[in-house]
Amino acid sequence: MGTGTSQSLWRCPYVAENCRETPGSHPGDAGGVMHNPPQPGEVIRELCIDPLGLSVTDAAQALGVTRKALSELLNGHTGIRPAMAVRLSLAFGGSAESWLTQQAQYDLWKVMQNPPEIKRLHPA
Repeated sequence: MGTGTSQSLWRCPYVAENCRETPGSHPGDAGGVMHNPPQPGEVIRELCIDPLGLSVTDAAQALGVTRKALSELLNGHTGIRPAMAVRLSLAFGGSAESWLTQQAQYDLWKVMQNPPEIKRLHPA
């Protein structure tokens, strides 16, 4: 597979839009955040890289990133950032926004597992 092309390199059976839920889809959820959403790196590995029989090295080359950068994402040490979201969109499909939304939902879910104790502020 050649690198450096702006066209999609392959199509993942997973499209990131399928992971989004709309606000109010679960009563009591914070703005429609999924209940226990998957870590985005796991999704990329299990539904995009593995089914295509790609190694992490091959996938990293195709995405135009280092093996270390992709491995850190797949193992949950880093998250999906805008530049990576564009690369994932071009390679696997889905919009860059949907990849970022998946990361944001995961991050928010993690924080909401142990929310800070903050008093609501009111006008004086």
